[in-house]
Amino acid sequence: MNAGITLTLYTYERILAEQTNADSDRLLPYEDPTPESMGDLEQFVGKLAFQKCIMIASEQRIAEVRDQIAERLGDGKRTSLTVAIAGMLEVSKHVLKL
Repeated sequence: MNAGITLTLYTYERILAEQTNADSDRLLPYEDPTPESMGDLEQFVGKLAFQKCIMIASEQRIAEVRDQIAERLGDGKRTSLTVAIAGMLEVSKHVLKL
């Protein structure tokens, strides 16, 4: 992703990134799959099911873009934004609790 932000897309089995770098390496300590360098991620839109994406950058950069991203996603009924770890903005689908 441009603008100093690394975009990672999570399927149920893989983590995809345009390219792996120091930002995507921040995910390595967690018990998730190792991020894979895949080139342009747009090629997967509509072809793979994603459970979430995580945008990784400096805390300052995430703070700068969070409102813009929230606006683009709409009313928040279908997705949520979370910063559970500084410098990582997670976009995920809402989970219905019955």
